This record gives sequence, structure tokens and C-alpha cells, in this order.
Amino acid sequence: MRKLVPVAALLLVGLLLPLAARVVVGAEDGPKTLYYTVREGDTLWKIASLYHVDVETLKAMNGIGEDGLIFAGQTIRIPDEEKIVYTVKEGETLWRIARNFGVTVEDIVRENDIQDATRVAAGRELIIPRSLSVRTALVSRGLSLNFSWPLKGAITSFFGPRDGRMHEGIDVAADTGTPIRAAQAGRVTFAGPMGTYGNAVVLDHGRGVSTLYAHANKVLVTVGQEVAKGEPVAEVGSTGRSTGPHLHFEVRVDGRAVNPLPLLGEE
Repeated sequence: MRKLVPVAALLLVGLLLPLAARVVVGAEDGPKTLYYTVREGDTLWKIASLYHVDVETLKAMNGIGEDGLIFAGQTIRIPDEEKIVYTVKEGETLWRIARNFGVTVEDIVRENDIQDATRVAAGRELIIPRSLSVRTALVSRGLSLNFSWPLKGAITSFFGPRDGRMHEGIDVAADTGTPIRAAQAGRVTFAGPMGTYGNAVVLDHGRGVSTLYAHANKVLVTVGQEVAKGEPVAEVGSTGRSTGPHLHFEVRVDGRAVNPLPLLGEE
């Protein structure tokens, strides 16, 4: 049964969300779902950028083809801040789904009360924790969730499945030479060329948490250096495997990449 939402709350939602969107609140233990009505000129990438979600996630949630084509008047389901709803495809395993969304099989099993993790029926809707595991991991370590944006610019690629593999961070476009700043205070553990990442900087924030800043034109710090939150650590470039000047930014917890967006405030 859906909960009734006070009129005042709906008015507030109307002020904060685009006019074409509406919110439906589900069961006590289920995720909220945002429904967006496509307007003329909208693209799937534009909607994904507006709500800070991955294009592949929107495709999966809404049964949209690989071409990403949508039409005016179509209703698109948008994941809430903490969880998403994903419909299992034929032949998929929990391991593959967990890998694609950057969570563990245990996360999905626990969230959906699955009895046999080796079998999952095609067509079943799974609740997948999107940012909950990230927040829990950091809070349990006594670390701040208030990461600052390392760079201001357009997000050109989100965390999640991309071209058949996992994109383990977010890409932010900016002009070559724009300062890249530390998202949190930490110690430099790597500074220099890093294969396909190009020139990169890695900061250790303690308790198993680190951040990576890649494709830099120039590195401004050295290994062992302590840096403050907001201090420049590199400059935007297009080194390594890159198609243009941008920052590839990752957050890792115990070596595993997690979605950085839930940890970043407003730009």
C-alpha cells in the first residue's frame, strides 16, 4: 500500500523537481521512485545528467534499447538517492548484476531476501543499494561524507556499466590546465604516469578510503606530501586513454571503486 504524502510535501517537491517529474513513495522498506515525463528535445543522456544517474541504469530500468531512443510523453523511471530497481534479464546472474552496479552479491541478497544466490529468475525486479553501501562504509570508519568536487564542469560519463565494462568513476570535462583539487584531505601515495589513466594522483584518506585523479596534463604534488581539502593536486589534461581534456575521478573503499556522486555536495 502506498503512503499518503501531505499536500505541503508535494508542493515542496514541485518546487525542487522539474515540472515534468513526479514522486511516488513505495512501501516502508522499498525505494522511492521518481517518474519523469519526457519532453520535446530531451535525450536519455540529458535526463541522466539532470538526475546524476548512469545512462545504462536508465536503459535497464525502463527497457530502453541500446540506441537509447526515447519519445516525448514517455514516462521514465528514475532511481532514488539510495536504491534503484532493476529487472533481471534472461541469462543474467547475481554476480554479473552486482559487478555492473559496483555492489556485492551479498548487498543484493540481503536487500531482496534471496534464499538461493545461484538462481535468479528473469523478469524479477531487484532492489539494488546504489549509495547506501558507500555511505555505510564511510560512516562505519568515522569518515566525513562531505567530499568536495575536485573540478567544476559537465559530467560526461557516470559511474556504472559502459561499453560492456565497468566505468569505475565519473568524468568531468574542463579546459586543459584547469586546477584539479583534493576532494578530501589526505596523503599522496602516487603521483605520475599510470598506464591508461595517464598522469594521475592517488590520495590516501585513511581507514581504507582513497581517491584517484586521472588524465592530468600536469601533476602538482609528490608522493608522501600531505594535502588539504580543496588544495590543487593536478591540472586537467588528456593523457593516457582519453578522447579530450577531462578529469576521471574515483573513490575507492578497501580497493573497490564506489560511486562518488553520493559523497559529493552541490557544485
